[in-house]
Amino acid sequence: MRILKYLALGSMLLLGSVKASGPVIKNDEMWSTNGGVFQPSSQAIPEGVDRLLVKSAVGDVRLLEINPFATNSELKLKAPIISVDRTPPQINSEWKHVIAAQDHVVVGPDSELTMVVEGGEITAVKTAAQVIKGQTNTVIDTFKGVDAISVTATDEFDNTKEMYIALQADFQPPQVSWQLAEPAVRTGNGWFAGSQAQLMLDAKDDNDVASILINDKPVIVDAHALNVRSGDKLTVVDQLGNGYDEELRWQKDEEAPFIVYSDGESTAIVEQNISVKVNAVFELAANDDGVGLTTQKYKGVQRKWLDLPKKFRFTSKGYYRIKVLAEDKVGNVLEKNIKVKAKR
Repeated sequence: MRILKYLALGSMLLLGSVKASGPVIKNDEMWSTNGGVFQPSSQAIPEGVDRLLVKSAVGDVRLLEINPFATNSELKLKAPIISVDRTPPQINSEWKHVIAAQDHVVVGPDSELTMVVEGGEITAVKTAAQVIKGQTNTVIDTFKGVDAISVTATDEFDNTKEMYIALQADFQPPQVSWQLAEPAVRTGNGWFAGSQAQLMLDAKDDNDVASILINDKPVIVDAHALNVRSGDKLTVVDQLGNGYDEELRWQKDEEAPFIVYSDGESTAIVEQNISVKVNAVFELAANDDGVGLTTQKYKGVQRKWLDLPKKFRFTSKGYYRIKVLAEDKVGNVLEKNIKVKAKR
């Protein structure tokens, strides 16, 4: 096989040398076809290739075009056409659960950053928590202790794009306080109410409160109070995922009112029966140790409900019956028949 040993000096300097089996590439050079990734010189060149992009060890690029089907005597070099890529890769970023300010991004426990590079790959992502290399995309979801992120992306021609993001961390939960609406009663540092009560909520945060949940179900808080029960779970979450949790507890008023007997000398709680002297004056009244009364009534010989407290006097001996009804502000009800024995 005859070998083409020499070319015109200008062509050799620009294009390199060629032999019948294909172009000659130096050991420290790399080649690429069709704009693909550069391969080392040791990598075999596919058959039928008529164009090679050759990159030197110092980064100079030349185009080498040949006719792979020509005979040795017909082998010719075409005029070189060189395109230079000076465009850096593009870094696309997408944030979730953050608050964007003019010169920084506010992040929290639920914040997430996704970065995708077009036309290259991420060569370095630096934060206080991690360093990532060699990816076309990455997701960062840990920002505690991180005050900035720097990203570097590079394409195969060493064009570089850098991005810097200043961060402000917010990992503080919302400030929450609450109270119960009437008829609930405050007792020291707690509350006294029925098993169900009206909750008035005050939630504050450096950033907006995103959601309020009762037993993990979202609720809408407006000018009206929330219907809750003792033992319910209250959750308040801000836009960044900082959460406040509390189990709502108060002393429950589940005791019904009671009836009190008084004759001016003594007072006692009426259980069932009363014994009095004829013409003696006594008073019956309802009382409540909890949130207070809404109703106290009695029904006697007139068979209609009248208000308590009421003073009674029986002028004849015998047995009498007084029906009483009392209800407190949380719905505890007392209804009973009191038997009164009048004696001389």
